[in-house]
Amino acid sequence: MSEESTNTGVPDGVLRFGVDLGEGRIATTLDYPLVPSVPPEQPYLGTVGGPGFKIDGDEMRSQQLLWLWPAPGSVKLDVVVEWPVFDIPVTRTSLEVDN
Repeated sequence: MSEESTNTGVPDGVLRFGVDLGEGRIATTLDYPLVPSVPPEQPYLGTVGGPGFKIDGDEMRSQQLLWLWPAPGSVKLDVVVEWPVFDIPVTRTSLEVDN
């Protein structure tokens, strides 16, 4: 996932998530198609389900459960989301994680 352009060949309807753990450690939900059967190169971010989508009038909501492996410990990380089909650009939010 890049903040420039998402010309990745991935359909615009795919909701994209990513985490930036700093020091060049990045994982996105586009890295692996499914949960890998062997431990992946670190780090790994995958979708593990969720209630899905809800449409209420002209508003649509999505809730997804994500799994980040391994647990990052106590760090500051950025969570990134993008959904081109709904004109949602790359949006970044910083979180403090304390395990």
